[in-house]
Order: sequence, then structure tokens, then C-alpha cells
Amino acid sequence: MPAFTDDPHTPGARTWQRSGWAAIGSGVAVLLFVLLMLGALVAGGLMFSSGMLHGAAERLGAALGSAAFVVVMAAMTLLVWRDMLGKRSAAIRLTGDGLALHLRAGRSLIHPTEACDETVAWRDVSGVETRLEAYDAQGFANMQRAYRLIRRDEDPIFLFEERALSTNLESASMHAIASEIATRAHVPLTDLGMVRGRGGLLAAWFTAPAPWTAASLSAPEQTRQWNRVAFTASAAGLAVGVVWLVQLLAH
Repeated sequence: MPAFTDDPHTPGARTWQRSGWAAIGSGVAVLLFVLLMLGALVAGGLMFSSGMLHGAAERLGAALGSAAFVVVMAAMTLLVWRDMLGKRSAAIRLTGDGLALHLRAGRSLIHPTEACDETVAWRDVSGVETRLEAYDAQGFANMQRAYRLIRRDEDPIFLFEERALSTNLESASMHAIASEIATRAHVPLTDLGMVRGRGGLLAAWFTAPAPWTAASLSAPEQTRQWNRVAFTASAAGLAVGVVWLVQLLAH
């Protein structure tokens, strides 16, 4: 779990540091998806060139199936690539005067974020907000938790997000970090509930977050969203298993 560490050289100062190693796992996943796409293209080419397919309908079906698989893998590659960029090294430093932010561009999969290298005095912090964000796409759902810093006289700063809640074993709670910031600034950490954003295509293309002024979903609707997330996790696991089984049988 990410956490602040005390600075032995500056009493009262604490630093949260995200290691760039977190991006390596996403980089490996990107490579895997690329290899799967290349494998699908090679396998399709071999099927067509070897004469295994007979008739126009059979060839058309194989071509459409291969194309659909490549499109899905391309979407996943894009999503994981953005995830990798957002996981590069970053830091938040707390001192007696305020907090220094050194955050990467792309730290959100949905929200547009630029690199942030700013120092904010505690007197300029008016609050910290968090909310769950559900994104539906083609019958599947992705859940994230976003955090942002509210400033008195300037625009809010998007801090970070927990990604793929309940479907990603690497998701780690950042609530303790947000709570530490709120405690130091003597401001509330406000939970805005759950909202639904635009999932677009496979939660990778044409996505958009809900406005921060959006009202929270009702309790029954929140339950339905969590059920969709659970279904997505099961479907993703099944899809990975089928892909590996097909690869195994092909050899």
C-alpha cells in the first residue's frame, strides 16, 4: 500500500514516493498484448495460405474473427499503455508550510491530466474530494476511485486514482494519503458517492468522466454497478483462460 515516509532531515516533513517500477508490470502487459495481436495475424495468415479454409463464407468468418480479436487487443493495449504512463515515478511531499506535488501527466485513465509540479500552501487548501466512478461499456463495467485537491482561489488539482477496483489485484488504497493531506490542511475529506461516466468503446476510446457536480447514484444503482464490475472480472478471467487454452492447443 502506498504510504508516506518521514524525512529524517526535516522534522515534520513526509514524502510519498511512487516508484517507477510500478510501470514495468503494465509495460509487460503491453508487450503481451502486442505479441497476441501479432500471433493472431500470423495464425490467420497461415490458415489462409495453407488452404485450411474452404469456401468464401468460411474465409469471411475467419477474417472477421481475426479482425475482431485484433481490435479488442488494440483497445486493451491502448488502455494499458496509458496506465503505464500514469504509473511512472511521482511524489507528494508534505511540510509544515504546505505540500509539493510532482505528478505525471496521464495519471488518470479517463480524466485529462497534465504534469503537475506545484507547491500549495496549507492555507490555500479548502478540501479534498473523492468519489467512485463507474464506466459501462458494451455490457461490462470498470470502477475507479478518484481524488482531487480543492484550492480556495485556483482550479482543483487531480491527485490520483485507484484503478479497476475489484478486478485488479494490484489496486492499492490511496485513502490514507488523501486523509493525511486533509488532516494536515485541517479540511474535510469529502466522499461524493458514486457517479457514472461515459465508458465509450471498451472503456478505452471515447470515454469521459461525469462532471464533479454530478449527483451520486442511488443505492440500488450502485449495487447494480458493483454487480457489473464483478461480472466483468469473471468474464476477463474466462477470456484470458480461453486465449491461453487456444494457444496451447495450437501447439
